[in-house]
Amino acid sequence: MLDAMIRARSVAIVGASQQKTETGGDKLGTVALNYLLAHNYPGKVYPVNPKETEIRGLACYPSVKDIPDDIDLALIAVPAKASVAVMKDCGVKGVKTAIVLASGFSEAGEPELEADLIAAAKEGGVRFCGPNTNGMISIANDMVCCTSMVCAMPRFNKGDIAFLTQSGAVGGSMLGTGNEEQGGFSHWISVGNEADLQVADYLDYLADDADTKVVALFIEGIRDPGKFTRACAKAAQAGKPVVVYKIGLSEVSAAAAASHTGAMVGSDAVFDAVCRKYGVVRVDDAADLLP
Repeated sequence: MLDAMIRARSVAIVGASQQKTETGGDKLGTVALNYLLAHNYPGKVYPVNPKETEIRGLACYPSVKDIPDDIDLALIAVPAKASVAVMKDCGVKGVKTAIVLASGFSEAGEPELEADLIAAAKEGGVRFCGPNTNGMISIANDMVCCTSMVCAMPRFNKGDIAFLTQSGAVGGSMLGTGNEEQGGFSHWISVGNEADLQVADYLDYLADDADTKVVALFIEGIRDPGKFTRACAKAAQAGKPVVVYKIGLSEVSAAAAASHTGAMVGSDAVFDAVCRKYGVVRVDDAADLLP
């Protein structure tokens, strides 16, 4: 299932536009489209916008339902409320996976809207990253589906470290540092609110990923401790080190972390026990996540 996202052969970008924002900048979907093309993505790209017919020399479709080919991944770059309708369209089309960029869901006091998004995805059989995410990058596959400003760099170095982050800002900073100083990454994923796919799902996938030898995690909390424990065990069995920096140690920072992504921070003592049992290396500084 995650192959369709991380190794997508076709990407629809919903919300790409030739129109500018009120401040004169590119809209979020256009930023994503520009980065995807700039980094020489080898697959098929389909902009989606009912008000456009062509963007960057590519045919633009009114809806994902109008795209004539199969779609592995939809990058949904529209406001939160509109994202639910787009997710429904993705299900009708048979889109396999999606990334929902918008904020304004559970982390902003709108759990009902996030529940609607989850229901739409489940009904259509779509697995998704986010919402409230900067997106993902599969450097191993020349695929940049991300809106972080770090993606403006001309190229990413291909390495063997996969990076999962619950903080888009910190993750972006680590992406830049790792690319310039540490030899690069295999994959970089901003997991957002984890309304569907969780850190544990990505870790489980990466345990089998031939392009990844080490997995680094910047996390605020674990939504499903049992699933996370099983993923750590799988990585250990595969001989892949997992390195983690977990914030949320104090009550104050725990509350901040929970409000940021809607994550359940959980017991730090239990988390420590899981790390010890499965050889997960816990570091005290985010800078130590990279060798």
